Amino acid sequence: MSIASPAPPMALTRRDSQISTNSGSGIRPLMPENPRVQELTASIESMQQKRRKAEEDLFQAEADLKVKNSEVKNLEIELLTLEATVKQLRVQRVEANKRLNDLDTRVAKLETVCSESQNRLEEEESRLQKTKADILQARENSSQDDIVLEQIRAEAQKRNERLLGAKTALEQQNTKFVAFVDELTQLERKTACQETESGRLKEQIEQMRHILEGVEANDENSMKELLEKTFKESLAAANGLPLTGNTFMDPFKNSDPFMPSNVSGTGPFESVGSDPFVSKSKEGETNTNNFANFAKFTNS
Repeated sequence: MSIASPAPPMALTRRDSQISTNSGSGIRPLMPENPRVQELTASIESMQQKRRKAEEDLFQAEADLKVKNSEVKNLEIELLTLEATVKQLRVQRVEANKRLNDLDTRVAKLETVCSESQNRLEEEESRLQKTKADILQARENSSQDDIVLEQIRAEAQKRNERLLGAKTALEQQNTKFVAFVDELTQLERKTACQETESGRLKEQIEQMRHILEGVEANDENSMKELLEKTFKESLAAANGLPLTGNTFMDPFKNSDPFMPSNVSGTGPFESVGSDPFVSKSKEGETNTNNFANFAKFTNS
C-alpha cells in the first residue's frame, strides 16, 4: 500500500486561500450540501488552523534558537577573553615573584651592610672612649691632642650619620616590601576571582549546549527547558528595568509585557545593536574596561 506524499507548503497555501475565498465570498459549491460535506469542510478548516498554529510555533522556535546561538557565541568570546586575562595575570604573578625574590636579596644585603656598620660603629666607639681617656690625661700639656680629638669626633659623627642613613634606607626598603606584598596579595585575589568567573561561564556554556542539542534533536524536555529558561531570563530582565514613561498599557494591543522598554518594533527580536553582555557604569555611558587595570602594577 503506497502512501501519498504530502503536498508542498505553497500548494497548501494556495488551496487554503482558495477555500477561504470561496467560503468568504459566499460562492456555493457545485455539489449539493449535505452533513458529510459540511463535516469534512469543518475538519479541513480545523486542520488548516492547526497547521498554521504549528508553523507559527516552528517559526518562533527557530527564532529563539538563533538568539540562543548568538548568546552562546558571545559567552564563548567572553570566556576566551577571561582565559587570556587569567594567563596574563599568571605571567604577571611570576614576574612579581621574581621581583619579590630580588627585593629579598637586596634586603638581606642591606641587613648585612647594617650589621657590619653596627660592628664598625661599636669598634669606633671603643676606640673613641679609649682616645678620650688618653686626651683627658694629656689635655693640660698638649693642644695637639685636642685637635686630634676633634678630628676623631668629626669622624665619629660622620660614621653615625652614615649609619643613620643606612637605617633610613633599610626602613624605606621595608616599607616598599610591605606595599609590594599587599599588591601581590590583591593580584592573587583578582586571579582567583577571574578563575571562578571563568568556571561559571564554562558551566553555563555546557548547559546551554546540552539544551540546544536536545532542541535540535526535537527533545520535548529540552524544548520545555529552553522555553522556561527564556521565560525566566525575560522575566528577570523585565523586573530589573526601571519604570519609565507611561505606566498605562492597552491590554488589546499587540505588545509583549516582557519586552524591555528600549526595544522598538512588533517582536522581541526587533532590537538591533544592543549587546546584553556590555555593562554600563553610568546612564548612557558604556564601560569598556571589564577587567583588572594593571597600569599601576606595571609602573611600580
